[in-house]
Amino acid sequence: MRVWLCEKKDQAENLAPLLGNPRRGAGFIDTNDGRVTWAIGHLLQQASPEGYNSEWEKWTLDTLPMIPDDWLLLPDENKKRQLDAVLATLAEASEVVVATDCGQEGEAIARELLDHAGYAGTVRRLWYSALDEASLRKALGAIREGSSSEPMYWAAQARARADWLIGMNLTRAYTLRSRASGAKGVRSVGRVQTPTLALVVRRDREIEAFQVRTFYDIEVQASTATGEAVTLRHSPPEAERLYDREAAEAIARRVSGHQGPLRVEQNERTQAPPKLLNLTRLTSLTSKKLGWKADHTLKIAQSLYDKKLTTYPRTACVHLPNEQEPEVGDVLDALGKVPALARSVAALSVHKPVIRKSVFNTEQVNKHEHHAIVPRPGDPSAAQLDDDEKAAYALIAQHYLAALMPDYRFAETRFTLDADGVALTTVGRVPLDQGWRAVFGAADPEAEDDAGEDQAGELPAIADGARVTLDTAALKPRKTTPPKRYTDGTLQQDMESVAKFATDPRIKERLKETSGIGTVATRAEVIKTLRERGYIEDQGKHIVSTATGRELIDVLPVQLTDPAMTAVWEERLDELRRGVLGIEHRDEFVQKIAGNITRLIASIVGEAAELAASRAPSEAQVRYANTIAQALGLAPPAEGAAFAQVQGFIDQHADAYASLPPSPAQLAFAEKVAGEKGIELPADVRTNRSACGAWLDVNAPKSKPKGKAAGKKAAPKRKAK
Repeated sequence: MRVWLCEKKDQAENLAPLLGNPRRGAGFIDTNDGRVTWAIGHLLQQASPEGYNSEWEKWTLDTLPMIPDDWLLLPDENKKRQLDAVLATLAEASEVVVATDCGQEGEAIARELLDHAGYAGTVRRLWYSALDEASLRKALGAIREGSSSEPMYWAAQARARADWLIGMNLTRAYTLRSRASGAKGVRSVGRVQTPTLALVVRRDREIEAFQVRTFYDIEVQASTATGEAVTLRHSPPEAERLYDREAAEAIARRVSGHQGPLRVEQNERTQAPPKLLNLTRLTSLTSKKLGWKADHTLKIAQSLYDKKLTTYPRTACVHLPNEQEPEVGDVLDALGKVPALARSVAALSVHKPVIRKSVFNTEQVNKHEHHAIVPRPGDPSAAQLDDDEKAAYALIAQHYLAALMPDYRFAETRFTLDADGVALTTVGRVPLDQGWRAVFGAADPEAEDDAGEDQAGELPAIADGARVTLDTAALKPRKTTPPKRYTDGTLQQDMESVAKFATDPRIKERLKETSGIGTVATRAEVIKTLRERGYIEDQGKHIVSTATGRELIDVLPVQLTDPAMTAVWEERLDELRRGVLGIEHRDEFVQKIAGNITRLIASIVGEAAELAASRAPSEAQVRYANTIAQALGLAPPAEGAAFAQVQGFIDQHADAYASLPPSPAQLAFAEKVAGEKGIELPADVRTNRSACGAWLDVNAPKSKPKGKAAGKKAAPKRKAK
């Protein structure tokens, strides 16, 4: 029997009718071309440490490192019913067509089920870019061999195992190290989350250490003999800025009153439209324009995909395959039904859509799993969309339309004057044809807010070579600005482009073409996790590191915090994904991670011992040790003893202390409580101090809060007006 294995139920419901005569069953749909079944995301999950070894349940340094001999995936108990349905279907399969999402995680969801079921039959792959009927029919006509996508599973396994090794081992190790110094709470460490946190910490500290400096531009009015005037400026590049006011004033004096010929250059220039959107670019725009978090952007993009309005969202590609050129008309028909887009669509009926190699390029698409995020044919006005879905759809649609529009054309005039060796200039731009900019309201949607500060509009008509006279030049003080704090969008951009953080030139060059740290599908979740664990927090639309986050980065070694080092690992995983490396390199990658962890933990054990040896005991700890010593007739720990010594004394004698009879006061209180409750006092409560304390914990009345509010009902809060 042929089995079609989907990732979600809605995928199965889209696919089954195309296979003919769908008939529903329990957890599957039968068709004329086999049975369609589905997962619910991952039906299997990595085993916890205690799933491998009961001793690994303890958070102690002597159980580390935890390195499984064989990797276990266990059923997700919340999804067991569907897992049973899938396994029963696979037991009858002679051929399986993997029809999960066409990406690394989708491949893993299917392949781990095949492994769990012990399936050894034929595997093929249905590869599609969208869930609409046309896309699925096209994919059905070109089903691939299963071997074409299997390397993505190897990469997913390597990634998941490396993440388990780092997360489980180093989270415990650094938590225990932290506790050795008296700190509380968990110190979570992750292969991707930790260098991402390091980026935020580094940026925050750069901002805090930043010292504002004043630098000077020089402005002067140039006039012709016939009365035309224009403002020229001397604005050196950043490396040559004028920070010395006296030096700037000397230059101003030098150019004041100068006479000379003005060089005039006039050119017609063009600007191509912005690139199509991938998930990182979409997240950057929604963060900047709408203030959205990265995980919210992904949620909305996924919803649009599920509603068949846009293509697959978890993509790093900004191109479309050439095969989609014939679909342009159908997509434009759909966009023309959206009132806000209708004018742009109408303009494309006058100007034939421009087919650019920078947009339609199969060669570039083949470097990725999916093409850019674009609208699909289908009436978006008929879909039930909330405001956020409408906003995201508009951004995706606008970029698609802009990519088909003519270039933005403008006339550029540049005035230049050499005033005794000082370059003075100004540039003016006048639009000639808005082209793609008309889609966005004649603006560049991705330009920085302060872009174009040194550009003028239309400049006066002055002939090339006309002689001008300069008035008295003036200084224009300007301030250096610190780096900008991260937003969800800009943090994802830096996660993607980590080559700039590499200090080793060889690594920097190597990383220029890689996809950074994390994957386009996981970066939003990484940022969300950092928020949930209290390592970063929001200040308006910006992200800042917390004291806990900084403390963690400060104690971690560079190989865990350096984003460039993590990106080198990602590069290796990408080579696995693309099939450049064979399956044996999956295990080699994991073994190297395990080796690194083993060496790190050896050093952490020593650090924890040193911290514990120098840590001072708490007052309560000292009191308890003294109580034990007095009760047992022992010498208490010496005054000024370290935490480890006091705790060692307690550990050594606590059992003997607990087995003593209760003190007269303790026993009298227990008898009083028993009498008030009218119950018999158990025999062991009279003979064993520990049993007496445990009985009182359960039966003694709880103390009431002190203060004038005790016993009174709290006054209701007044509502804010």
